[in-house]
Amino acid sequence: MKLFYKISLFSLLTILFCGCLEVETTINLNKDGSGTLEEKVLMKKEFVDMMSGFNLKSENDTAQTKRFSLFNPEELKADALKYGENVEYVSGKEIVEKGKEGYKAVYKFKNINQLKIDNDPSSKVSLADSSNQNKPKEFITFSFAGSNPSELTINMPKAKFNDSSETIIENKDTLNANNTVQDEFLKFMKDFRFALQLHVNGKIKSTNASYVKGSNITLYNVEFDKLLENKKEVDKLNNFKSQDIDEMKKILEKIPGIKIELKEAVKVKFD
Repeated sequence: MKLFYKISLFSLLTILFCGCLEVETTINLNKDGSGTLEEKVLMKKEFVDMMSGFNLKSENDTAQTKRFSLFNPEELKADALKYGENVEYVSGKEIVEKGKEGYKAVYKFKNINQLKIDNDPSSKVSLADSSNQNKPKEFITFSFAGSNPSELTINMPKAKFNDSSETIIENKDTLNANNTVQDEFLKFMKDFRFALQLHVNGKIKSTNASYVKGSNITLYNVEFDKLLENKKEVDKLNNFKSQDIDEMKKILEKIPGIKIELKEAVKVKFD
């Protein structure tokens, strides 16, 4: 039987593109509500080379081909506006780590109440599925009260549950039968990782966050390569249709490589 993906060519390119991505965002929060946002984005060197081959030739020199790079200082400066009002770009640099290329960027904010984080990790790159461009954005926002101790509420998007049996692959029997195609698809996705964490510059006194270590709170951390090692539990997650948050948490706890904060209001007090 033929394996049928219900996605367009643009969607496939986006999946493969994002499958090679590692996106890590860290918010460093001071006691007065100011702080910095550190962003690290990496892509496998093989895919950078492939994208360079597609790149158009320089307008100034038709004999020279531009090399594709995720690091674009002008775009990073413009991204400050996407993070919220009064957010400023501080610095950025190109980096190479373990066969991956990308960048680190630092932004600063005076008031975390004005900060917003796009809940879609693919927003870090310019390649996107055109069919998704008109979909409403979902942002993580913050409510801060400067007192002793400092109090922060992190407003998370509401958890969405599957309400349909429709999946990216129409026939499950086909998935099992066509291991070659499946393996090639998963090979691209195995390096996909995205993470968001909050670091408070102080000591946490109390919090209802699910994932806390010292002064760090993990809001999400998804490592696709580890998910591939636990396909049985991941299938349970994919087929989960209950509206019970606690039941969802029990499934997540059994899957190494995935941490997702399901609370809609994460509260933390620190001094």
